[in-house]
Amino acid sequence: MGSLSSNPSRKFSCQGSAGANILLERYAMQIYSGLYDCNPDKDSGPCHQYLIEKGQKGRVHATFNCCADSRAHAGPVFKPDSGDIFLVATAGALLRPYEDPQPSDKWENIEYAAGVIGTKDMINCPHTECGYMDGLVTLVEENCKPPGRELRRSMELVSHLIDTAKTSFRELNDGRKPNRQELLRRTEEEGALYTAGNIRDYVDKYHPEKQITTHCWLYDMRGGNILAAQESGRFAPITHLPTPTPCTGACEHDKGRLRHMPAQYHYSEA
Repeated sequence: MGSLSSNPSRKFSCQGSAGANILLERYAMQIYSGLYDCNPDKDSGPCHQYLIEKGQKGRVHATFNCCADSRAHAGPVFKPDSGDIFLVATAGALLRPYEDPQPSDKWENIEYAAGVIGTKDMINCPHTECGYMDGLVTLVEENCKPPGRELRRSMELVSHLIDTAKTSFRELNDGRKPNRQELLRRTEEEGALYTAGNIRDYVDKYHPEKQITTHCWLYDMRGGNILAAQESGRFAPITHLPTPTPCTGACEHDKGRLRHMPAQYHYSEA
């Protein structure tokens, strides 16, 4: 593996560009708002210096596996503070079984979260109207040649999910066949169940003593609801959300912030 100095062709841009400038503008806004200050009078987040000094261990509330879609990952949906979650993001939020001969490299994040950080909640939360899933369903339906190695493997997985979705949709809808949009939605749901099941299997096998809870959610991007999987295989909105209450804080500067106390969530009527 050569260094940049020994391989000039691999040098990277130091010039401004539209995408990079957008991120730097957001970063500047955080600097000006004092996000990185240690200010006990603010209620906008945890003490940043504390997180730097103490790390994430014992602080992270949940590991969150989601899609890399900028519209629907944990940031815009939940507005978490620094230190709240350990984020894993991949296209479609899909994770093959841990024992797969070629598992996703995202599993190292799950390993780290369970084995080092000590998270007690594993939340799998893809989203509806997923462009990645829609594109793969189209590629499978039209029997197209995938544009890359990894997409070829993903097409094989999504082909399996489509077959499962067709079967489960008929079982849940008195034998009716799904239309194109219904098939996509059910394929997204099957993908959520598939990955959450793989995470659950990993936790049960390698960390049974840690009592880690696994959740299977789906973010309804158009309706704004968080849907949770039921025993029937259907997804229903989570209702009776926890009430925000003051936090005792990890350090003195973190006290008084509103935190969500652990609470059992409930489903609305399907």
